[in-house]
Amino acid sequence: MARLTTSPIFEDLRLVDADRLRRLVRMGAYEGHTGGLAHGKLQANVVIVPRSFASDFHQFCIRNPKPCPLVGVNRAGSPLIPALGDIDIRTDAPQYNIYHFGELTRRRTDIIDLWQDDFAAFALGSSLTVEAALAEKKLSRIGCGKAS
Repeated sequence: MARLTTSPIFEDLRLVDADRLRRLVRMGAYEGHTGGLAHGKLQANVVIVPRSFASDFHQFCIRNPKPCPLVGVNRAGSPLIPALGDIDIRTDAPQYNIYHFGELTRRRTDIIDLWQDDFAAFALGSSLTVEAALAEKKLSRIGCGKAS
């Protein structure tokens, strides 16, 4: 899909519904953070591992639900997590951090050409969902050692 040359302004995206935001991200029209966007919708981080690590990672999430709140899992090899809606794991995040052996090696706006048939994807609930609800109620949060 062709990338757009102009990017929507973050403040304008606050007024866009979640489906439209997802389409803009999928088209490559928005590459920024999603905090404060997609009001009222669950936001998640995606972890992708080879199938050989999938069972261990799944068990890790089950045993550690607070730091790793598992909200969706794909069928290994599929870029979709049907339980979460019309989401293509390869294109629907504004940015992907690619790690090899624990080191961040690059950032991408999609991973279509990197996708493999043995990949398993896990959606982990993001604090952005809770932070948006706190901000709506004018409550401060404490994070990274300081109040904001």
